[in-house]
Amino acid sequence: MRKIAMITLFFIVFSSLQHVAAASLTDEKIMFENELEDIAQEIERTEEKEKLIPLKQKENELKATISAYEKAINYLPGKATMQLNSFASMQLGSDSPPQEYISIYQAAAKKYNMDWTLLAAVHKIETQYSSINNMVSSAGAVGHMQFMPATWDFYGVDGNGDGQADPYNIRDAIFSAANYLSASGASDGLIKKALFAYNHSTKYGNDVLTVQTNIKQAFTKNNIDSVEIGKQFINNSIYVFGGGRNQSDIDRGRFDCSSFVHFSLTNTGYDVGALSSVTTDTLKKLGKSVSISDIQPGDLVFFDTYKKDGHVGIYAGKGKFIGAQESTGVAIADMTTGYWKEKFNGRIKRL
Repeated sequence: MRKIAMITLFFIVFSSLQHVAAASLTDEKIMFENELEDIAQEIERTEEKEKLIPLKQKENELKATISAYEKAINYLPGKATMQLNSFASMQLGSDSPPQEYISIYQAAAKKYNMDWTLLAAVHKIETQYSSINNMVSSAGAVGHMQFMPATWDFYGVDGNGDGQADPYNIRDAIFSAANYLSASGASDGLIKKALFAYNHSTKYGNDVLTVQTNIKQAFTKNNIDSVEIGKQFINNSIYVFGGGRNQSDIDRGRFDCSSFVHFSLTNTGYDVGALSSVTTDTLKKLGKSVSISDIQPGDLVFFDTYKKDGHVGIYAGKGKFIGAQESTGVAIADMTTGYWKEKFNGRIKRL
């Protein structure tokens, strides 16, 4: 129900742009943000678990409402229909997970020895990627990955290092799901057995496996390469230093060079670390070094701009690379002449 409500809200808010000034929508968003801040403070002060649950539910509802307002306020001029359709498609059935969750799936999967797409598929089936109303089921399962309280008490882990295991914290929830699935056989390849332990239904297991297959197909390196993924943002993005590290920025095409490369690689199935902390320095440590004579499309290329290895892009072939440039946003540039030839430092990494 919540995803329908959110789409309805988005349509209402979006339509109101025809009649209400953007400043008015911004004021309303600020009102919700203030309420969210109050709720967050109340959560910090609350220690009793039974009182925390409704507060966490309200917090999730407010975050979803604010997100809908942001999508209306920050739509790209001239591309309203495209963005509206994209948002509706995402909410109404796309199996592809939100970009901001992928690095969490990958980190948890690496720790507990399983395919990250299995965690994504469970997340999709359980809460539609955390979009269902309140994230509390009629049976009493709670949080992003829908744990029964007794199961959480046994398998819940602290995934974000804050000293608490919280089913309403996305990182804790995903790491805990990986822990539970691993203990139930997933790490040994017993996927159906693990899924049956997670939810005692053969249909549930089949549904998860179907979604997992769809996710794998969408993220297969052989189907889509990182250069083609990145091209969607040409003439449809802006450069923001430090941008591109949350779903809102990605939806609006706000990247710096590192976050753009992270987006392109992650969406072709590569594990390149956490989105929140990606930099040129983290990217240059990945993969193996290759020589300029062996360079291939998809290789990472580095440039000494404001510092050594201060800029990174993805080689596109024929002496060109795609990247998020300060002057152009995402664009294809020639590294065999002019500025980029001068700044190219010879570092090439292949994942």
